[in-house]
Amino acid sequence: MNPAETYILQQDKPWQELMLQLKMVIERQVPGADLKYKHGIPFYYLKTRPFCYMLATKKYVDLGIVRGSMLTNNTDHLEKGKRTTVRSLRYKKPEDLDMEVLETVLHEAASLY
Repeated sequence: MNPAETYILQQDKPWQELMLQLKMVIERQVPGADLKYKHGIPFYYLKTRPFCYMLATKKYVDLGIVRGSMLTNNTDHLEKGKRTTVRSLRYKKPEDLDMEVLETVLHEAASLY
């Protein structure tokens, strides 16, 4: 097991479940994505460049899309915060995971590489 998978499995139950679901969807929707452990979190790379990451906080799981500012679909679902390029989908519970939005965002993000 690599450190990225260990990070996911060490999370509390709702976050662990969410992150495992996200991992499954990312790997199915973006077959070339390579899971690494960078910056202390699970980070996917696509064509050797940073693609997206998963971060568990106390309040939510953040799926950060590195080139998120370039996305044009589902922008109402993407969190900007104070970031210039990264946008993220945030999930507070597994039921918040909208597969259609997630798959559309991942597909569009992957097309930028």
